[in-house]
Order: sequence, then C-alpha cells, then structure tokens
Amino acid sequence: MQRAHVVGFLVLSGLFALLLFSSPLTPQTQTPTHTCVDPRADIAIQNGISVPRADANISGNADYDRNTQTLTITYRNLSSDADFWVDLSTTHLDRGIRITNTTGFTNLSSDNAYSFHWTGATPRPQITLTVNHQPAPRETDHEYAATPNWAFFPIPSHSLPTNLSFTGAGFIGDQFMLAGPNTVYSATAGCQEIRLVVPEAADLSESPERITAALVSASRQFDAGPRYSHVNAYAVTDPIRHGGAATTHEFWVHDAATFDFDSEFRSGMIPSNTWLHEYTHTRQLFVTHSTVRTGAQMAWFVEASATYYAAELPTRQPSTGPCEYTHYFRELSRTRIGPVVLSNYSRWGPYEQGPYRKGAVVLSALDQRIRADTDGKRTLDDVIYQMNMHNGTVTYTDFTRIVENVTGTSYNTWLDAHVTTSAYPEPGLRRDACRRHLLIQQLFDPNQGRAAILMALLFIAVVGYTLYQWRQLQRE
Repeated sequence: MQRAHVVGFLVLSGLFALLLFSSPLTPQTQTPTHTCVDPRADIAIQNGISVPRADANISGNADYDRNTQTLTITYRNLSSDADFWVDLSTTHLDRGIRITNTTGFTNLSSDNAYSFHWTGATPRPQITLTVNHQPAPRETDHEYAATPNWAFFPIPSHSLPTNLSFTGAGFIGDQFMLAGPNTVYSATAGCQEIRLVVPEAADLSESPERITAALVSASRQFDAGPRYSHVNAYAVTDPIRHGGAATTHEFWVHDAATFDFDSEFRSGMIPSNTWLHEYTHTRQLFVTHSTVRTGAQMAWFVEASATYYAAELPTRQPSTGPCEYTHYFRELSRTRIGPVVLSNYSRWGPYEQGPYRKGAVVLSALDQRIRADTDGKRTLDDVIYQMNMHNGTVTYTDFTRIVENVTGTSYNTWLDAHVTTSAYPEPGLRRDACRRHLLIQQLFDPNQGRAAILMALLFIAVVGYTLYQWRQLQRE
C-alpha cells in the first residue's frame, strides 16, 4: 500500500511539473519562406517612386524651405526630346498636398489631379509643393505635414525613371520624402532590410531599438510567403493624425503609438500595436502584388488580418504573453458596433470599423479552430501564405477553399455564418495558456513574496518525506 502511495505521488508530481513547465505546441507551418522580392515593381502607377541613381534617367534635388514650409524639386539631366510628366493623384490632393508653383511645365491639371508636362524650354524645371489646411492631428485623412521643423511629403509620379535626393537634411524613400534632421535605424531579418526613419521632431512612445526589434522579429516569425527586400518605416508626429498607414513596402506610424494593449482602448484606437499592424500590410501580397488581389467580398480581410496580427505577433516575442492577447480580444468582442456583415462593404458600420473589430475577432476564432483541428500544425499563417501565392483574384469562394486545403476540413457553414451574416463568433481566447502563464509567474516571480517561498518549501518537504518513506521500504 505504501509503495502505491509513493508511486501515485510521483505520478501526480510529474503531472504538476508538466503543467507548470510545458509550453503550448509550437505551430508547424509550411517550409519557411526566406525569399525576398523587389517591391518597386508592385508600386501602384498613381504613386510616385524615386528609383536608385543607377536606374535613373533624370535626377531631382529636393530643397525644403522651413520659412515658407514648401518643398521645391529641381530636375536635371533631361534630354531635349524627353517626354517628361510630373503628376499627383486625387488621393494626394485629398490629403492636403498642393503644387503652388512650377517653372518650365505646362499645367494640364484637372479638378481631380495635378498633371504637368515639361515644355522642353527650361533645362532645369521646378515644382514646389506644400501641405494645405493642416488640421488637428486626429483628422482621419491627414497624412502629410509641412512645419518649421520637419515635413513629410509623397513623391510625385514621374513619367521617366527619376532619382531624388535632398539638398539639405532629409530622407528620400521610394514613395515618401521626410525633410529635416533625422536618424535611421537599420536591421536585417534574413533577406529583408528594415529601416526605421525617426525625425528629430518626433518623440517616440517606444524606443527605436524596441520598435526595430519588434519589426525584425515579426519579419522572421510571420511566414506568409515572400517578403519585400526592404521596408521603410517612418515615425511621424503632429499635425499628422494618430495611427498609421502603409503603401506597398513603406509605412508611417504616429510617434504616440505604444505597445501597451490597454492604451489603445483608452485612446479609441483599435490596433493593439500600430507598428506591427502596418508591417503586416507589407506582407499582404494579395493587396500589393501585381499578380494577385482580393475580390469585393474579401475586402474586409485586409484590415481584419492586419488588426489580428498586431495582437498575435507580439505573443511570439518574449515581451508579450497570452494574457494580453486574451484580454485584447475579449474586450474587442465586447465593443460591438452593430450588425456588421463583413462580405458587404455597405454593412461595415460607423467609420467602416467592421473589419477592424468584428473582422479581427472572426480571425482570432478561425485561427484557434485551425490550430485545434490540426493539433497545432497549421495556423492562419498558412491561409495567408496560400492567398499570397494565389494567381488572380482571391474570391470568397477561393478563401473558403484555401481554409479547407489548410485544415482538411470544410469550414463553409461556420465561415458563411460569420462572414456573410451579422452573427459574431466567440473570440479565440487563449485562456489555458494565460492561466499557466500566471501560475508560473506567481510561483517564480520574487515579487510574489511569501506565497512562492512557502509553496517551494512545501514542495521540498513533500519530496523529502516521500524519499524517506521510499528508503524505509527498501530496507524492509
């Protein structure tokens, strides 16, 4: 009988230790993809681009005047027979960009866009840009700025390959220009280079080193297909609105953005980590790549997946645990905005928040189902991988088929209920992982004090007594 007690105790102790020290199954996805592609081929034609100097027919010098808060570009090396145009799209006009003066161009602009054609008479033509009617920082469409200390502009579209450089302090990206003193923090993740551009005028809520490390970790751990060979992330500040925005492989984030999940709810923002939200957009080839796009019924997936991974990717890093993830999606599920139908753009709710809120909750539940049904061997990453590698338009039918390919099970009934109707699923919470995480913290965190010490002493005493009993049995 005593031997049975000893064996039983040892078994229970082993189970207790397994509960404490085991970690959740690490998801096994497809073979990791470490290839990178050149992002410049995917930049939309209406967006400007500054090409490398070796690839340029024309060079342009950008000079920012802090007094007038205008930026003048002077073009050089134009051949006499060059058919050279400079354009700015409707989107840029809607966000406050204005061309205030030109030299050597014929103005062929319309009410919807700027379009200037070089006359050929001036060897060094010029255009001057500014930002019009800069409102308060929280204006939803205000994404550019011109101030006495710094400025942020889009690069105009050029009909011929053009390389831009600043006369004074500044940073020229592929699609954006940041005028004024700045610091560039660079890091690499495999074949991808990540650059964080921080103007002196910015006051980051998180350290640039921590932001860069988070982006590098996301690049390495989010295996959803080929990466762009480089990513430029810009920190901006007032008067640009809070939040962020991405275009192909470049994005900007307001310096007030933080990694604190709770602060996002207090400020009214939805993404739990704006830096990772915008980075996720750079991995959505089904949005940016020339060979694939999303259909109308899948438009919700763009912001829903970026919002989901803004909360999920941090859990793959040491600084964030499953409890923050669980708390975030529990709260997001509670803040509903009405009968949202994700597949119908007109039913996304106030300010088109449906994908950010319900869409992210649906994906949290979908990811949890995929992990459970495949014993942790597949995740939502695998779904996005197949979407990125799709050729043509990803329709809703394609999406349901991709999910079935990943899991080996049809989810059509479940997906139809939560994507094509207003029904909400229960969010995919990681309660068990959170409980285990909290228990380990309480046992081994020195700040927990006497409780942890008493538990340790009790465990040692019980093990010691068991060994004593076992030795006594051996002597008999």
